Amino acid sequence: MAASCVRWKEMHRSDRGSHAPLPPAPATESPQEPRLGELTVTDVTPSSVGLSWTVPVGEFDSFVVQYKDRDGQPRVVPVAADQRAVTVPGLEPNRKYRFLLFGIQEGKRRSPVSVEAKTAPLPPAPATESPQEPRLGELTVTDVTPSSVGLSWTVPVGEFDSFVVQYKDRDGQPRVVPVAADQRAVTVPGLEPNRKYRFLLFGIQEGKRRSPVSVEAKTAPLPPAPATESPQEPRLGELTVTDVTPSSVGLSWTVPVGEFDSFVVQYKDRDGQPRVVPVAADQRAVTVPGLEPNRKYRFLLFGIQEGKRRSPVSVEAKTGERDPLKLAEAPLHPPGLLSCRQAPLCVPVSLDKPPTRPGP
Repeated sequence: MAASCVRWKEMHRSDRGSHAPLPPAPATESPQEPRLGELTVTDVTPSSVGLSWTVPVGEFDSFVVQYKDRDGQPRVVPVAADQRAVTVPGLEPNRKYRFLLFGIQEGKRRSPVSVEAKTAPLPPAPATESPQEPRLGELTVTDVTPSSVGLSWTVPVGEFDSFVVQYKDRDGQPRVVPVAADQRAVTVPGLEPNRKYRFLLFGIQEGKRRSPVSVEAKTAPLPPAPATESPQEPRLGELTVTDVTPSSVGLSWTVPVGEFDSFVVQYKDRDGQPRVVPVAADQRAVTVPGLEPNRKYRFLLFGIQEGKRRSPVSVEAKTGERDPLKLAEAPLHPPGLLSCRQAPLCVPVSLDKPPTRPGP
């Protein structure tokens, strides 16, 4: 019996020794090595790029995004461990960048991933600025008279420093009427009646003419004279010779109807050149001086009304002959010669006495 017990113990010990060793613990820690997923571009502007990523396995202590600036210098953007997105600022517009993302573990950069992105170009100037360029609206005729035209206009957009209205007069010469910046209407004066004009309006900005607009207008004709005024149209009466001398002719006239602003007597000198003698409105006579002796002249008398010659009348007259006995009494210093004060080398001669005749 004792021998059987010993044998069972030995067999049992032998069975235990023949069992295989226990397998090692499964490698459950290996998949926990942190790893970065895909790096994606989420947004671009002219000065920034938005990035996002995943961490499918494990955890990092933090992250770093790295890129190069336009000078080729490396720049880094640190990101906290719990963040999965970042916006990289301060970039150049319309430029391609390559971004590297590192996970930081125990102070070391791990598991880099990269992506390329191009920043957006700068947008064109906003269209809201264009309408602020000052612009003239329609130019309109508001009133016409025989001598003026009234104009008005609008400035729907912006402001001008001032305005100028330009037109041509009856001689084709340009005329301008300046207008202040706060005015939107003007009356152009001094025009001819019953005449068509073309008016140009310019806005003045920084000393330059801009945004011209134009309009045509015809001045009104002169109204017919009222029937009651017809007899008052001034008219000259007869022109009469009142006196003749070798060097002058006296004339007189009447104005039976109306009044003139002034008068003009016209004649031709010995060279055939016209000469005029103006006469005041309240005068009815004049002496025409400086004529040639023993010469026939034709005198024209005009009444002046509103700057125009009206109602001409004429008369002929012959100057008298010069008295031969008075020729000796003619002054030795006729007009046109220098006086002794003007010519220091001349000999003074009295002009009050006639020259003495030498004795027999």
